[in-house]
Amino acid sequence: MFLRLAILVALCDSVLSDGYRGLAAMFTEEMYDKCWTEVYLSADRTGYITYHRNGQYPPYTECAVNYYTDSGYVISLEAFNLTAMPNDCSDYIFACNEKDFLCDTDSSSVHYCWRGVHYSHDVSWGQSITIRLFSDHSTQGVYSIEYRVEEAKTDGDTIVYIVVGVIAAVCVLVGIICKCCRNDDDDDIPAMNIPPVTTRSPNASTLRNARQFVPESERNSTEFISPPGLVYIPPAGYPSAPAQGNLQWYDLQQPIRAPLTPPVGLGREPPPPPYDEALQMPRKQPTTS
Repeated sequence: MFLRLAILVALCDSVLSDGYRGLAAMFTEEMYDKCWTEVYLSADRTGYITYHRNGQYPPYTECAVNYYTDSGYVISLEAFNLTAMPNDCSDYIFACNEKDFLCDTDSSSVHYCWRGVHYSHDVSWGQSITIRLFSDHSTQGVYSIEYRVEEAKTDGDTIVYIVVGVIAAVCVLVGIICKCCRNDDDDDIPAMNIPPVTTRSPNASTLRNARQFVPESERNSTEFISPPGLVYIPPAGYPSAPAQGNLQWYDLQQPIRAPLTPPVGLGREPPPPPYDEALQMPRKQPTTS
């Protein structure tokens, strides 16, 4: 029982000690005993700047401290906690991005005089900063400023970021221009009126004068049906009415020769018979050689 109690007390003492040291580390820099002096902050260090960790600053207090760090590092000020200061702007906190013990409204990077928590993330801090408290009020107050000492970004890194951003913007712009030009070219192309695919066929008059196909079982042995690939073309001088006999067949795939003119002195061929007589003329089946 006594042993367990001793172990519990030891653990509690360890936890309380660590907590106290952690709380003390949060307020790493006090200004009340360093006014108008320079204070070195080591690299990779974080903490708080306050006037006094154990109490308020006295009325009508004015104090300025310059903080600096190693070359290649910057002191970044982040959160300004002024919740325990007067709210009538009688007391000011000034922060200058250089060594300036007279840091005021005109020369400061940021300055606050009203209650609340304020952030200065948009300020590029440097290797040396100055914090100045100016109190013109009969009351007291408490403030804390969070700081961080970190490695400075080189100009080369900034140039790389700028170049990458410019290249990305150019690529996006070129893509937009190419897309717009492609759409304009498509609009300029006229509509293509492509005729439908058709097969070669005789004209309407030829079809009207062609004989209708009759199956072999139904037609007369004396009738002659056009062989495949041939169409009927009526002789010259015949009307366009359907003819029943004296048919002439021509192969459309073979060139048609012009009719020969009979020699002089041999006379001319007799004119074709009238339409009614031609219908009564006997039909002959063409002979094959």
